[in-house]
Amino acid sequence: MRWFNPFPPPLLFACNQCGDCCREMEVPLNHRDIARLIAHFPEAELTELVRMVPADSSDPDALKLENSWRVLSLPNQGPEKGCKFLNENQCSIYRSRPTACQNFPLKFNKKKQLEIAPEHFLLYELACDKAPMPRSSRAIQALEQNEREFKEYRRLVKAWNLRVGDQVEKQTLTELWQYLKNYS
Repeated sequence: MRWFNPFPPPLLFACNQCGDCCREMEVPLNHRDIARLIAHFPEAELTELVRMVPADSSDPDALKLENSWRVLSLPNQGPEKGCKFLNENQCSIYRSRPTACQNFPLKFNKKKQLEIAPEHFLLYELACDKAPMPRSSRAIQALEQNEREFKEYRRLVKAWNLRVGDQVEKQTLTELWQYLKNYS
């Protein structure tokens, strides 16, 4: 008879504050992430906080902006400097950071267990420390929050794309935020 272990092996992950994830990742943003950034920097221009990245129209986060398909991400200054908000390997917006940053490198598997996200596995292997991670309800709650926020965001993205259609004059970041902030 084969013995079944109902407990998965401990997840091995510990942040060593090397900043590599902040230099290497394209950090997607949703409407609630943007609201947190604006609250953190109330005087900043939206274009200082959000980067529009070319995207394929099939991407569920792709927005019609400036007569093109775009996804929204944190501003990134390239692989050497990384995220605009990275300062000496420390996050200057830690309390307001996007949910994608809060959850790195984790995701839920099909059994709703925490695992290393395949898209982050190489970076995880090369940069992150491998210490047993405590079973964290906080990590689970953060991932659940991320799922809820992006589910809502994708509904808003779909509605936005229908709303602006081919009206290029309405496809601006400012117009988008005027629309999204009602749901943030």
